[in-house]
Amino acid sequence: MRESDHLIDLLHIPCNGKAADRFYQDGIQVLVNMNGYTKRARNEIFAIRLAPIQVMWLGYPGNSGARFMDYLITDEVTSPIKLARDHRQMFPHLKERLILTDRSNGAGYNLADKVAIINATDLSLLVENTEVTQIKEDVRAAKPVEISFESN
Repeated sequence: MRESDHLIDLLHIPCNGKAADRFYQDGIQVLVNMNGYTKRARNEIFAIRLAPIQVMWLGYPGNSGARFMDYLITDEVTSPIKLARDHRQMFPHLKERLILTDRSNGAGYNLADKVAIINATDLSLLVENTEVTQIKEDVRAAKPVEISFESN
């Protein structure tokens, strides 16, 4: 954030109309959405189309489907180029991974290398149209849910 030319913290401007006025007055050319569809994301500001270039990054690593977002900053793993035709946003791919994780955070749980920890109640959308053939759910108190995927 320190490297940006201009940063407006919307926590200090709770009204969407006033935030839109501020962006317009400042002549913002590129507006970056770092929240996606998370709590307090304020996507209404993007829907007004205040900047000529509007970008999604970080908060929502998938296609938003929104007509008012031009780009989705992503990587080849998260958004394979062969699927670009299925998305509204264009994909500027990062050279490195979009979301970096730290394996040491899960070290105390003795997880296998091919295990994903997913916080979700409905996995049908996650595995639809994939090669996943088996899902194993292991729910225990004081331990994250472990779900193992197997594919052919």
